Amino acid sequence: MEEKEVFVIDSDAKAEWALKKIRAAEEETDRLMALIVHEQMELEKKEKELMDKLEQDTGYLKHLLSE
Repeated sequence: MEEKEVFVIDSDAKAEWALKKIRAAEEETDRLMALIVHEQMELEKKEKELMDKLEQDTGYLKHLLSE
């Protein structure tokens, strides 16, 4: 069986490379999380609009049925 070589951070250059990879991954995650938050807010706004319209469209009839 062939053994795989393990990556070892044993120099400043490798440490700098690792830090850049970490920063890039964190920045991408932050970007995607901001997009998710924005989309969630938009969906919540649409949900409220739909529920308000439903109440507008059916509220009077529900009131009549309850009498």
